[in-house]
Amino acid sequence: MSSRTAISEAECRQLRAAYSEGRSVGEIAADYEYARSAIRRHVHDYCSHAVPDGEWGTSAGMDCPLCGASIRHLPDHLPHCPEAGEL
Repeated sequence: MSSRTAISEAECRQLRAAYSEGRSVGEIAADYEYARSAIRRHVHDYCSHAVPDGEWGTSAGMDCPLCGASIRHLPDHLPHCPEAGEL
């Protein structure tokens, strides 16, 4: 496991792609050097990264009322939303 703590949105997409191709959480964690719990959070959509419509895995998301991005958790998204301004 690595000391890296932040998974970028681009890397999150790579993790999801690997998982959708049939790779296990353990395999992905070993390849990317993250804890299995971090990988699991991202591949099962329990992170704050936006995903293209129709690409949700096991959980429901919502659209941001400001920018329209598909998101998992609005409070985590708003501080980074390009349309939110200063909240």
